[in-house]
Amino acid sequence: MPERFDFSTFKRANKTDEGFIEDTPVLTRVGIFTYMNADGSLRKEFRPHDEVFNTDSLTSLRGKPITVDHPDNGVDSTNAKYLTVGTVLSEGRRDGDLLQADIVIHAPDDMGDRRELSLGYSLDLDETPGEFNGERYDAIQRNIRYNHLSVVKRGRAGSVARLNMDNCQVFENQPEIPKMPKIRLDNGIEYEVTPEVQAAFDAIRNDNAELKTKSESAQAVADGLKSRVDGFASELEKARNDAVVAAKARIELEKTAAVFNVDCDGKTDVEVKTAVIKAIHADADLTGKSEAYIDARFDVAVESKESDGIAKQRQAAFNADANNKDGKEQKTLTSSQKRSDMIAGYGKSADNK
Repeated sequence: MPERFDFSTFKRANKTDEGFIEDTPVLTRVGIFTYMNADGSLRKEFRPHDEVFNTDSLTSLRGKPITVDHPDNGVDSTNAKYLTVGTVLSEGRRDGDLLQADIVIHAPDDMGDRRELSLGYSLDLDETPGEFNGERYDAIQRNIRYNHLSVVKRGRAGSVARLNMDNCQVFENQPEIPKMPKIRLDNGIEYEVTPEVQAAFDAIRNDNAELKTKSESAQAVADGLKSRVDGFASELEKARNDAVVAAKARIELEKTAAVFNVDCDGKTDVEVKTAVIKAIHADADLTGKSEAYIDARFDVAVESKESDGIAKQRQAAFNADANNKDGKEQKTLTSSQKRSDMIAGYGKSADNK
């Protein structure tokens, strides 16, 4: 259902002993009102006598709240106590083509410099065109029901101006007063402000948004650095363990190389392993071979020598047992001693090649 605002002025004003303002102003009239549509075209709406002075419409005025300016969504039981500065005391009354009512303003200080009155109401729009007093109209306003009366700045004595709440614009041959911009605070409350205040508010909000973005970026960088620092300890521990493993492997490699009289000074692991393979298999062709191939060939070569050494140890043990005719108990060697004897055997085999 469309909603409208009508403008009027105080007809007269009396001040009570309590400081209240009492008046019986003209609130609206019969006639044709011109509106500007959103696309800039004009539309004329007719308010006939039987609608303006309809009993239900007139009755809907009694007891309605008076507000300072029009609230965005009308007045109801949830917001009346915050918005009301006065009351419409009576039903609407006909005075020729004019409509009047008795009103009282309880908080005149809240009006500021506002001295005009504007009705806020709903209606049904009958799109039937016609003519009134020789003037054409496009539609008829019907079922007019009043919601509130507002004290406003805009208005004109002796006439009724028309505003509405459905994106239509009043067109009464007078400049439209620009609507004040609104700013919304973080708590959701909106305030009307001057354009200068809005510009300053927007600039501050933009600066805050930029600072927030920079702060979030800095925090992301800090989190990344913290993650890297937290990982340093584990990386350092891993590096230490890897170094220990590498050192032990090198020591074992050099021990093995020493068995085959291979000099390790200045040589990499691959170079040492290559030299060992050559010492065991002089005809081995390792040209262009990968490191993985050298590793595997080294293990095979050393294992083959170990097998030879074990076989020799077993033969020596057998021979010793065969020669042990006096019944004395043979000495039992530990695995470590056997390993040392085996390596010693490698050395003798290499010397006798």
